Parts: sequence; structure tokens; C-alpha cells
Amino acid sequence: MKKSMRVAVWALLVAFLAGSLVSCSSWRSVVVNSTLTQVQLAKRNYKVINRVTGEYSATYVFGLFGPPQQDLVTQAWKAMEDRAELTDKARAIINVTVDRKLTWSPFHYKLTVYVSGMVVEFTD
Repeated sequence: MKKSMRVAVWALLVAFLAGSLVSCSSWRSVVVNSTLTQVQLAKRNYKVINRVTGEYSATYVFGLFGPPQQDLVTQAWKAMEDRAELTDKARAIINVTVDRKLTWSPFHYKLTVYVSGMVVEFTD
């Protein structure tokens, strides 16, 4: 193999390896305020307890081999509800936001979904 050919092969190999180590990220947020139960906060008969967040991630190789993206939202929502401690109390989660973080490289990408909201407790 000629020296120039060997240099070209090594240059392509180094470029390929460097490209596979590079990754980028992007964010997308959506405010979700549609529920089956409507809560009227017109009177001051509630207090804000805390902010809760649920998170769930999945990795997809070549855009395949991972759970459906809607399942990530469902699992993150469930994690948020578990942290909210809604049972046996007059509580609700309001101002729910769904954030998606997509991190990708040439061969795979990771999607992380964050669902967050405010927990309010009704006093009357």
C-alpha cells in the first residue's frame, strides 16, 4: 500500500472516530393544563406545597430499539405523581410542564422526558 493511501485511510479512520464521539443536545417544552378534573383557584382556599418532577430516559440505536416516545411521558408522569404524595389528602398537581431533552450522536440518541408541576393542597 502506498504511503499516501495509508495516510488517507488513517485520516478517514480518525475522522470517523472523532465524529462518533461528538454529540449535541436540544430541548423542547410544552405546558400541559388539560386534565379531566378542572380545579378553580379563584379563592385563596389552597396553599402551594412544593414542586415535583418526574424523569424517564431511553436510548435509541440508529433511531430504533427503544420504547415508544409516548411511554416515556407516561413513565415520567407516573414518577411525578408518586413524588407528589396525593393519596389521602386534598391535593392536586397544577401548571404541569413536559420537557424533552434530546442528545444525539451519529449512531444513537438519548431522549429524556421531564414532567414537572406544582402541588397544591386545599384547605376548605
